[in-house]
Amino acid sequence: MPFVEASDGAKIFWQAQGSGPPLLLSNASFSTHLHWAGQLDALARFARVVTWDYRGHGLSDAPEQAERYTLSQVVDDLRCVHDAAAGGEPAFVGGLSVGGIVSLSYARAHRERVKALLLLNTGPGFKNPDALAQWESMLERAAAKMGEVGLEKYLEGSRAQAELLGLRPETEQAAEARRGILRAGVPGLQRFARGVAGPALLGRGLRGNAPGGGALRGGRLLEQGATVLLDP
Repeated sequence: MPFVEASDGAKIFWQAQGSGPPLLLSNASFSTHLHWAGQLDALARFARVVTWDYRGHGLSDAPEQAERYTLSQVVDDLRCVHDAAAGGEPAFVGGLSVGGIVSLSYARAHRERVKALLLLNTGPGFKNPDALAQWESMLERAAAKMGEVGLEKYLEGSRAQAELLGLRPETEQAAEARRGILRAGVPGLQRFARGVAGPALLGRGLRGNAPGGGALRGGRLLEQGATVLLDP
């Protein structure tokens, strides 16, 4: 299995399929590279599709120190994946939900490495403090619930199933996504939620106005994905 060493020594899992221009895809929080399985074959006809697991998720390391979970560190993890998978060749960079924020932040930090952005069910952050507080509260409830009942039991909840396994949790694809989630430990997911997907991400993130004032969770912001092209 391919891993790359992050700047702080954590091992980050990635994989690639297909040939052509690199396409880097980043997940929603709590999910893994396996959540892109349904799109890989089609996308790999045109691109070298690179998927990966955030620190604390799936097959990647889960550092014990909370300070190692920040947006800037995760963006740098993506830089390391980009180097390992495509030698830093300019890439199409896309993300779902929190993965959209990671992708936007990567484009801001490494404009010369990004051909275009593919943003799915995401937004630049919150200006409305009440909306931000609701998002932070939702993440904290999810993190606390995982710690209380365990990850396997957490995934039996209707909201968790809808957000992480889709509307057909009985399918093999959903079962594979579930197995990917269960490879992680609860502490790593909690640290990611509180340090990356929570206030560090949105309170001091891109400072944009999320459409409709909503949250970044999959399916809650944009009914359709948007492609943002960067000037050469």
